[in-house]
Amino acid sequence: DHKRVEFETKSIQAYKKIYNDDFLSCMGEDDRNIIQNQILNKSFNKQMNLELLLRNNNKANWYYLSAIPVIEKNELKKVVFSVSDFTEIKEYNQALINAMNETKNANLAKRNFLSSMSHEIRTPITTIIGLTELSTIEINNPEKIKENLLNINQASNHLLSLVNDILEFSKIESGKIEITKAPFLVDDLITSTISIIKPQANLKGISILIFNHTTIKRIIGDFKKLKQILI
Repeated sequence: DHKRVEFETKSIQAYKKIYNDDFLSCMGEDDRNIIQNQILNKSFNKQMNLELLLRNNNKANWYYLSAIPVIEKNELKKVVFSVSDFTEIKEYNQALINAMNETKNANLAKRNFLSSMSHEIRTPITTIIGLTELSTIEINNPEKIKENLLNINQASNHLLSLVNDILEFSKIESGKIEITKAPFLVDDLITSTISIIKPQANLKGISILIFNHTTIKRIIGDFKKLKQILI
């Protein structure tokens, strides 16, 4: 009988003790079809190796199965299955893959963050340099010097907050940049943002027009992060 199946390893006996069920019935449909239609077939004539996930009674194990045909006088007499449980190895390998993916995602988050920061850092630095140059030109205008110093202070504080974000590598690597929620005035956000970019615009002869038609005066969110987005 070419469909006779013999198991020459003890692992399948151990499997039956655990699951107490038929071996084939616990396989997925695709694996079962391979065994029934390819291995348990008169034309089966060479060894085949499969990785099988067997489920039963809320339990799941990975098995490595080798199907070896026994051929006598050019006729398939029987198929010998060698089965070994490699669940622990499979789970260990999957844990390594998950760890590698987490590391890859963390590095990607860090690169994206630092890439965006490189642009954001240039903005306040350029503002500080521009206002300093303007102050040397307008040295005899106390009101203008006072305004420039105020804007330099705001740009410096913004630059400091960016540097602090960059130094928090643990948050960057974990992808857990904290978002704070606090009330603030919309006008304050607009004024603070304009104070950073206006000096650069003035140096390039660009006018900045503000149209604020919103009736919302106060919102709740992360003032610093919204300012970074606008800049």
